Amino acid sequence: MTMKERFPALRQFFACYLHEDWMLEVENWQGVVLGYLKTEPPDLVRSATNQLGQFLAMDLKGEHLEEALDELGNCYSPRPEKSYEAWLHELFRFLRDHPPG
Repeated sequence: MTMKERFPALRQFFACYLHEDWMLEVENWQGVVLGYLKTEPPDLVRSATNQLGQFLAMDLKGEHLEEALDELGNCYSPRPEKSYEAWLHELFRFLRDHPPG
């Protein structure tokens, strides 16, 4: 099973919101997430948040993590300020702590 098949709601978030031109729409990734929370149905947001938790539980590192994020459509890089691992945990907390709608 591919990452796209295993995490469809997470793929939808990354591919539709953290796409290659996201910087033309908002200033930072938090702005992207806030737009996502306002736009998408709450059930989809909860699914994406749950899938991100499952993705994090896989504990992928380094190149394997970056390849998985590429497959999911992510075009955001947190570097050099922080690692992908640290950013994904921050993203998970942000989604969890900001209710959709």
